[in-house]
Amino acid sequence: MGFLKRLFGGDSVEDRGMYFYVRCTACREPIRVRVDPMNDLSPVYEGDEDEETAYEVRKQLLGTRCYKLIEGYWRFDKRKRLIGSEIEGGNEITAAEYEAETAASVQQP
Repeated sequence: MGFLKRLFGGDSVEDRGMYFYVRCTACREPIRVRVDPMNDLSPVYEGDEDEETAYEVRKQLLGTRCYKLIEGYWRFDKRKRLIGSEIEGGNEITAAEYEAETAASVQQP
């Protein structure tokens, strides 16, 4: 019974995602990117050992205003903490900038 309750939404599950924010250079649209550290990260093996030295994720992003594809690349250390990022076709923005811009676009007719 507990399994069915969790499966169909009886108990809420904590969101373990990491969120990053990007602005398209072509249309200036802010885009939120979700990365699940348990499923999206790929291990990076450097050197002769078979042990992960870091993690990385690549995501292709497409907004709703234009058809320009944005390539996002994020790199994490062994503890899955962000250590670097590269965005092609866009720029990183803060969560506050994203919230302000999306709130302003909702208020405009």
